[in-house]
Amino acid sequence: MFAAMSNVGGWAMGYFDGSQLRVWQWAKDYVLADNFFMGAFGGSYLNHQWLICACTPVHRDAPDAMRVRLDSDGKLTKQVDSPSAKDGTVKVISGGGGQVTPDSYSVNTSQPPYQPSGISPAPDGNPDFANPAVSEQGQQVVPPQTQKTIGDTLTAKNIPWAWYAGGFNLGLADGRQASTEKRKVIYSGDEGGLYFIPHHQPFNYHARFAPGTPDRSEHLKDGDDFVRDIDAGTLPQVAFYKPVGRFTQHPSYSCRKMLTMAGVPHTFPVFFSPRLRSRKSRARSFPPKPNAIANPNMKAPKIMEKAAITVCRATPTCSKAIEIAKAQITNRMDQLSSFGDG
Repeated sequence: MFAAMSNVGGWAMGYFDGSQLRVWQWAKDYVLADNFFMGAFGGSYLNHQWLICACTPVHRDAPDAMRVRLDSDGKLTKQVDSPSAKDGTVKVISGGGGQVTPDSYSVNTSQPPYQPSGISPAPDGNPDFANPAVSEQGQQVVPPQTQKTIGDTLTAKNIPWAWYAGGFNLGLADGRQASTEKRKVIYSGDEGGLYFIPHHQPFNYHARFAPGTPDRSEHLKDGDDFVRDIDAGTLPQVAFYKPVGRFTQHPSYSCRKMLTMAGVPHTFPVFFSPRLRSRKSRARSFPPKPNAIANPNMKAPKIMEKAAITVCRATPTCSKAIEIAKAQITNRMDQLSSFGDG
């Protein structure tokens, strides 16, 4: 199916030599994504939604341009001049590859109703909101969702948590601009090549975290807040760290400006909870003391440490990225390792 329906034809079944990647070397000593199962059989947008709520967004009033077109066999309707996969990219009638299913589920990349969003604010509208109207291209933001998320469950149990997103504040400032202004951070590599990805911010699709709500200010944080909270020893019991686009190891845009990543995960979940610590470490204070001694037998923090290091070619931009990554994350692994060997 991938070979027949991908946007690169038969290339999807090609061979790629990854033996020169740093992650290849780590795999010799550690298990990486063994028996990996993704929440949804789809792309980044849908899997981020399944990460936080195990649900698919609903877009009941989606315009026709966003809806998938299926033939009598339930397959994507192809254009009459669509080539064979061995000759080139498949051509389908569905605009955008079919973002919304016939029964109104949003399954392919669509934009959040709140900034940062790939859709600008409405003229004279609230700059914190994306324009809800249908664009000239037939696009429309996903309406605010109300499904129960993992954040709702954690809050109900009085468990402190936060979603930290690299470049979030810069993306927010970029998104709040008028539609006449060129974006330099959102889906753009102009401002330091950050390439902020709005559709990787799943909580930003949910009404509970709308601009101005207490839950948004309490739980949706910038990547700089992640570093600050590590430094202060104030990380919540459950934290999610989402790197900015250029640091996600995502194909195409994370390789911009000669930057390549090896091992920085798409989303980096970090769980801090007294219940998750081993028996050896339960007597320790929470959060851990800055000078806590690491357990030499614990491999998990070592994997996390290696996964947090930026690896790139020797350019000035990459050298700076390496120093930032080391300063912000690697030097704090002693705090992570203090949670025992579980």
